[in-house]
Amino acid sequence: MEYLSDIKTKFVQDRIRETSWFKREYIRKLCMLEDIIADQGPRSFNRAMAFKAIKNKYSIEYKCIKQELREGKITTKKEFKKLIRELKRKKIMERIALTREYLKQTKAQLKKWFAAGGRL
Repeated sequence: MEYLSDIKTKFVQDRIRETSWFKREYIRKLCMLEDIIADQGPRSFNRAMAFKAIKNKYSIEYKCIKQELREGKITTKKEFKKLIRELKRKKIMERIALTREYLKQTKAQLKKWFAAGGRL
């Protein structure tokens, strides 16, 4: 757990304070993000693959860490929670849109099915 002694941002320190021991892998991944961002990018193929996966899964955390390391702007707990809520809302809205599109396509296919003489 040596990565805990190399924490560079207040953002990650704040996440440690609100994260339980059982979810410590989350903190390890945030520390990895910090290291790669501070190094101006991954230095090997394996780290690049890990970085991409972590960056995609924790996109908000990535942006907050990058912003703090590059611009010095610290994301408060309140701002972070707001960003998380917005992301969840966006994902829900995307899911609703996909569901509506799926239902629309299914309805059109069902009409064609019945027009061709099919039945339920």
